[in-house]
Amino acid sequence: MSWKKYGGLGNLENMNNIVTHSIVADDVIANNTFTTYNIGFQSADISQNLTVGNTVQIYGGASIGQDVNVGGTVITANLSVSGLTDLGGAVNPFTLADGSVLTTTNPPLDFSNNFGAVWQAFPNINVGTWQSVAMSASGQHQSAVVFGGTIYISGNYGVTWTAISTPEGPATDWYRIAMSGSGKYQTAVINPGYMYVSSNYGVTWTQISISATWEGVAVSSSGQYQTAIVVDGPIYISADYGSTWMSSSASPAKWISIAMSASGQYQSAAVNSGGLIYTSSDYGVNWTAQSSPIADWQSIAVSSSAQYQSAVINGGGIYTSQNYGMTWTASTAINKSWYSIAMSASGKYQAAVVENGTIYTSTNHGSRWIAQTTPLGSAVAEWSSIAMSASGQ
Repeated sequence: MSWKKYGGLGNLENMNNIVTHSIVADDVIANNTFTTYNIGFQSADISQNLTVGNTVQIYGGASIGQDVNVGGTVITANLSVSGLTDLGGAVNPFTLADGSVLTTTNPPLDFSNNFGAVWQAFPNINVGTWQSVAMSASGQHQSAVVFGGTIYISGNYGVTWTAISTPEGPATDWYRIAMSGSGKYQTAVINPGYMYVSSNYGVTWTQISISATWEGVAVSSSGQYQTAIVVDGPIYISADYGSTWMSSSASPAKWISIAMSASGQYQSAAVNSGGLIYTSSDYGVNWTAQSSPIADWQSIAVSSSAQYQSAVINGGGIYTSQNYGMTWTASTAINKSWYSIAMSASGKYQAAVVENGTIYTSTNHGSRWIAQTTPLGSAVAEWSSIAMSASGQ
């Protein structure tokens, strides 16, 4: 059975061959081939999964909201995948943001590809003080900033990294970075200094004319909703991919960390130096103090839905919430100089780093934590940031 259409719609399953000029669909399943012909334009917008038994030909661009599974050859000009990519055949060409080409042998995910149990160091990227790291939902696209340096990007799961030339020059105090689920939209901030946004996987950057002592930034899965915090200042929000910003209703505070749900509707922010945790359920417009301990909060992370949340105290413990940040419970983690925390989309898998310490992981929504072995062995390191893919792998 074959299906041909020169427009777009719908949910296509169990077809042998699909040929279309353009398509907008949920799930697409083609037992043999899938071809689109909208040359020069995005020709496929699939919100969920693309599953093809043999050959995929996309003569334009494609955005896949979840997973891609292809048994044969892939020919595409631009393929953006938010989920997992399983390619059984050749890829020609599959050019990534950093200029590398993804081969059919799956590269390891970032520094750990087994839910944080084993870690490996990559050589030749010891360039200075790594300050912050972010990754896409699949883990394929990753970006990291160097304090007193520049921005580095990877398009192959952290295997290789490319230094990016930014308008600020090669010696900039980059402080935090965040990205959308696909990795296409990214925002990085300088402390103190300007904010920069990218809409091409971190390859080029545009300055936003707001200068402040930025402390953190968070980006929704689509990239549309973004929130940035300022030390002893306001919380800024954007609803247009970081192009324009406005102050929220939050009063100035020693904001230290910000996180948001995949949709951007639910957000949580932590206050350092004897502060509380605040939450928002309206895309960051209004904020409410929650019944968290008064503490020196350092970092906060939320699940895709924001139901599960975890926050760390520098010099204290790790606290968790299972009701969108309204109430908080101490985990089994002992008091340490916790510095950064990340979690999977479900919230089940979490990882946290200790300044002058090691990496800890949790597989039960942050209730119990286990110290992991890094390439440094028993030696400690000044871990400053950690990121995790949607699966947690």
